[in-house]
Amino acid sequence: MGLLMPTVLRDKIINGSNADRREAGARIATGTGIFSTLMYMGVGGAGDNFTMTGYGPTDKQQRKTWLENNEPYSVGIRKADGSGKWTWTSYARYDPFSGILAATMDTAATLQHTDDMDMVDNLVLNGGIAVTRYVGTSLPMLQFVGELIDVAGSPYEEHDSKVARIAKLFTKQAASAGLIVGQQVATAGLGSQGMLATFERYLDPYSRDSRPENQYDYVEGIGLQPQIRGMYEAMQYARSRIPGLSKDLPIKRNRWYEPAMQGVPDGGAWQMFVPMRVLEKPGANIINQELNKLKLGFKNLSNSMNEPKIKLTGTQYKKYTELYNFPGNSKFAKSVFKGKVPPSVLDSMLELISPDGQYNKLYEQGNPAEKIKMLRAIDGRYQGIAKQLMLFEFDELRAQVDKVARYKNYRGRNPPMIGPATDSQLSEANAKNLKALGQ
Repeated sequence: MGLLMPTVLRDKIINGSNADRREAGARIATGTGIFSTLMYMGVGGAGDNFTMTGYGPTDKQQRKTWLENNEPYSVGIRKADGSGKWTWTSYARYDPFSGILAATMDTAATLQHTDDMDMVDNLVLNGGIAVTRYVGTSLPMLQFVGELIDVAGSPYEEHDSKVARIAKLFTKQAASAGLIVGQQVATAGLGSQGMLATFERYLDPYSRDSRPENQYDYVEGIGLQPQIRGMYEAMQYARSRIPGLSKDLPIKRNRWYEPAMQGVPDGGAWQMFVPMRVLEKPGANIINQELNKLKLGFKNLSNSMNEPKIKLTGTQYKKYTELYNFPGNSKFAKSVFKGKVPPSVLDSMLELISPDGQYNKLYEQGNPAEKIKMLRAIDGRYQGIAKQLMLFEFDELRAQVDKVARYKNYRGRNPPMIGPATDSQLSEANAKNLKALGQ
């Protein structure tokens, strides 16, 4: 497999400089690490309720028994009914990453039945080189592995939710790879996604939110909602990296509604991953000092508003973040709060930590945990305020929340998926909103 990689083997390792050899070694080490991580996860290392299969046993009798409870080249999520059985999602034909997963699990099965250490070394190295080649083509392998690990290591997530996430993840990964390869072919290799993304950053300083606008589409009678959502996510991500097309997407903002700047390490893009700090707003330094002292950070706002089965579009998520920070920006705020509109979330936090309040006496009493509890209470209250306003801002969200609630009241569990709201459901939601507003 090394001979299939002349740019790594010949140009870098054999004929390259010291820097080239270090780069090649780092690439192969990274690929080997990913390959080993996939094997570990596939054999149940990340959780007892997650597994991946390869071809399976080759002995005819063993294979017949194995096939009674397993499916080749699939991801399995253990059912929650106590039967010990699995729900299988095949990764076969999801090119090009299906070949990597297949090689990973077939290698894992081989390693479990061999004592030949030279064979072990060769198989793991060759697997690492294969992954290196895949990652080296700019395909989003690291993000894929990270999301797969997240599914495998979520013991409290519902079975149906995990199965849906797997289906969406496979489609998203395959669509992303197809878009990248298609872009290379269409531009004769001159307009790679990486190069166009660099040009796009030069033209547009803001990061763009790639959440799809089509969150509930599905094929009537068949389903496929998670797969279609994954395809739309891949398409939106590709759009966010192409000059001209990215302008139509909402500007990505952190949880404090500050715009995320592209390529600025101490700006909005960095803030998206470290939502502890408030960057630019009045009083930011006071709040940041308090958060640092408490070692407290607030994660980014939920894309579902903490409602089951709800997925916000990019436009809706931007509005949700805005209303979390500034409830008064909603045209419904005065009606909903009877004229007593809450201040901004940061103003509430600043008022809490003012020098003369009860809050600052808690450290003297040795209770910093109580301070954290009070700050988190404000955060939770404003998330609730923002969700309340969002249901008035978007009739479709009110319709979807009511739909999930009705299903759960009738069946005692959340629906496996929800399609787009019908016209009658939207009319019912609109009438409900108008009645609540006294109109």
